[in-house]
Amino acid sequence: MVRLPQLADLVFGHGAALPAVDEVNTTLVSWRTSAQTIESQVTNATLDLLITCGSPRLEDVPEAQLVQLVPEYPPGTGRRHGLFKVSRVLAHKASSQRHSRPTIATVGPSRRLSILLQANG
Repeated sequence: MVRLPQLADLVFGHGAALPAVDEVNTTLVSWRTSAQTIESQVTNATLDLLITCGSPRLEDVPEAQLVQLVPEYPPGTGRRHGLFKVSRVLAHKASSQRHSRPTIATVGPSRRLSILLQANG
């Protein structure tokens, strides 16, 4: 079994991905997401996404990479649910960086990804 925290340490260096994981988890805690969901689903989905993108930084995650990972996360699983949560945080982060209230136009493709994840899982 692959342990993503250890793999991330090997790929990026010890602790390099922790700021990104902490940012996602902190955002979700502020949205009152359960700690169990964060521990069991979101952390692994975040690390999987970062490893797949080849960067320990959320800013370097292209939306296309999220879309590419969707088929690899079976519908109705915790892995898919975790990826959905990560995509929502990334959409929120993108809209916050624009200093505007999120709308369909400003969230755009990231929101469509969230809809895709909900519909298929």
